Amino acid sequence: MITMQLEILLPKENGTPYRIPLVRFLNRYKTESIDYFYSRLTQPAYSKMFRYLLRETEADALRAEIVSDVPKFVATTFRANNPQSQFELQFQGLLITNILVKFDPVWLSNPQNKIVLDSLVEMWQSPGRTARLLNDDNLPLPQLRESKLIAKCLLNYCSNNHSEVNILFSLLSVFTVRTTMDYSFLVDFYQITVVETYTPPEKRQILVKFLEIYKDAEISVDVKVQILQVFIIPFLTSIFAREEHTLVLDPKLTAQIITDVFESSEGKLVDEMLSIETLQLASLLIKNPTPGLLEHRKDLIKFAWGFLKSDDLATKQHAYLMVSRFVEVFETPPKIVLQVYNALIKTHQVEAKALVKTALDVLVPKLNDRLKGIHDWIKWTKKIIVEEGYSMVQLIHILQLIHRHYTLFYPARGQFVPHMVNSLARIGLVSSAVAENKKLSLDLADVIIQWEKKYNTEKTPEGDAMEVDSKKEGEDDMEVDSKPKSSDNYKMNLQTQELIVSFLIRMASSNVDTTDDKAAMGHPHAAALAAAGRVSFRDH
Repeated sequence: MITMQLEILLPKENGTPYRIPLVRFLNRYKTESIDYFYSRLTQPAYSKMFRYLLRETEADALRAEIVSDVPKFVATTFRANNPQSQFELQFQGLLITNILVKFDPVWLSNPQNKIVLDSLVEMWQSPGRTARLLNDDNLPLPQLRESKLIAKCLLNYCSNNHSEVNILFSLLSVFTVRTTMDYSFLVDFYQITVVETYTPPEKRQILVKFLEIYKDAEISVDVKVQILQVFIIPFLTSIFAREEHTLVLDPKLTAQIITDVFESSEGKLVDEMLSIETLQLASLLIKNPTPGLLEHRKDLIKFAWGFLKSDDLATKQHAYLMVSRFVEVFETPPKIVLQVYNALIKTHQVEAKALVKTALDVLVPKLNDRLKGIHDWIKWTKKIIVEEGYSMVQLIHILQLIHRHYTLFYPARGQFVPHMVNSLARIGLVSSAVAENKKLSLDLADVIIQWEKKYNTEKTPEGDAMEVDSKKEGEDDMEVDSKPKSSDNYKMNLQTQELIVSFLIRMASSNVDTTDDKAAMGHPHAAALAAAGRVSFRDH
């Protein structure tokens, strides 16, 4: 007793010189020792000391005594008949369970201990735990760990029992609440452990359970959003990356996903986040076509089309990205392709920049195939430059597109070079130009020089005598051949060449902000381009 009192007065978690001898003594009288601490679990000093002792490696006998009488352990903690101390006793039971699981990872999986598992599930589903989680700012520090400890114990069970998917999905509700605790271990389990350790039939069972939950109107929208965001979409992405989709997604399950998620949701999704996550799921399935998806392509495009007129910009752009994926994979009427492309090149809002860029990078390489040539989409691109090029944001949006896909624009370069050259100084030399715009202006100059080099390499003797710059700047009536060669026979005149070289020399000699790495790197790049341009223009 004196040693016990001394340990309580010196509560060091890492141990004192008296702890191991005390453990050895308690092991000899394990039943009496367990009863002694059970009766004092509501006293912080004794409950903390009890946990310290159970964590000791030599405390095998004490832990074995608890495990040997699980009903007694549960009756004392999780289901104690003590309303005044009910939460405290449940919390102590949770802490002790966490210790037992660390020493024996399969302990919870023992059917004889199902009463402990059921108690943990009840604690997780209790309204009291949710209320405490919502009010974690006012909780004592030890109790902040309640949800985290329950989740870790339940994850331990799931890791040893892959058929248990109900618990796996129920844990995702913790992400619907903003909390100070770190639950990244849950994310790692869903996105790494499940992917690497579950078999294809078990993964299929997860998807079947997801469809059951998605159809359940009683489950909150916030939970469904987290299920898609944290679990299902990364889960399916990994399945496709590991090329397991043929083992997991058969035509029957694919059809069930289309029916339960997309057909049932058509025109009914009012929550923006759920709409976005569902659109992302559809984009993922289209990007990685599974057996049977072709038969449901009309249902997919019909689902996305309803969101193209959404008032929420993010939802609308996710819908456009999905349709772009659809055009990439499936044959699509030219009218729809042009409508989507035209909408994307007109969308230049900063908040939609990343999504629009991705959608265009998916769509543009397929335009020639879907439209049987470049005439139509080139016409619309130039129309935007001519009519809305006064807007710097819109102009930069189009010029960035040309830079990223300059090989596709090469056959119609004569329609864009004059506008590109006239824009160089406007976006690169003004005092307010940011580093990104300066870099873009240099990239555009590089594209023009590369186009000219390619033309000089490809031209025929007959082509040398052709008239250059035959089209007037800003002319909308373009006749552009769909063949992947310099069919417009455009060659820059001397004045245009001089403008480019002059711009590059001015960029190379302009003042540079030494604190901006991008701007500092642009100066030698501009000098090199100027030299390359002069050589290319002089030689031809």
